[in-house]
Amino acid sequence: MSRRSCHVSAAVRARTILAACREVRMHLAVHGSDVGGVDIGSAGRQLAWAEVAVTGVVEWDGVPYLLGAAGTPPPSGRVGLLCSPSTPELGALILTGRCGRPLRSPELAGLAGDSLPPAPLRAAEDDVAMRVVPIVVERIRVSLGGPDDGTRRIVPVPLDLFRAARPDLWWAHGDSIAARLEAHHQAELRALVGLRAGVRGATGVVVRDVGPHGMLLSCLTLDGVIDQVIPFEPPLEEPAQLGAWFTR
Repeated sequence: MSRRSCHVSAAVRARTILAACREVRMHLAVHGSDVGGVDIGSAGRQLAWAEVAVTGVVEWDGVPYLLGAAGTPPPSGRVGLLCSPSTPELGALILTGRCGRPLRSPELAGLAGDSLPPAPLRAAEDDVAMRVVPIVVERIRVSLGGPDDGTRRIVPVPLDLFRAARPDLWWAHGDSIAARLEAHHQAELRALVGLRAGVRGATGVVVRDVGPHGMLLSCLTLDGVIDQVIPFEPPLEEPAQLGAWFTR
């Protein structure tokens, strides 16, 4: 039932990290330096990288889009990104490429750091809203393990496999989904365990795990803690279907 994939491909992991990115460090090529101790230059070339502030990065259909404050000059030229998700077990994504033509989409203004993918991006010529710059990806790698314990591995990801893969959104957003359910939907969770599992009088419900096949819930009752598995039948393909499941 777990949302976490134990043996996912490097391409799926890379797409998942990009979809779940919570922190991004961006370097522009000046002429080797590294990002967080990880070389981001192209093989066979020595490049110096100047770190540049960026608000965040969002992904749409495998294309990374940099977000920056309105009115600031958009980045251009070669760029290196180090994307870190909120779930450390995913690893980090090391991406190099070129900045495309700046875009603008008013609905993106509040999406930096949001857990859901953005709405479709629309090209525009002005910079009234948040600055949006697409990245033409040239090289992708995934960094696994810690930088200080000798376990770090750098895994290259072929671009064709990266583009063909799909992110594991349950893995990417499962923790935040569980936290939102616990914080804002206690009444629905208590009603759910009463109806589906026969647990009456629960004073609280803790979401231990949530994934495509169901939820593992710990119900707090006057008699102690009761663990219950609530299956999704049929399984849910993505987290966006969870709301409809609760209301059917």
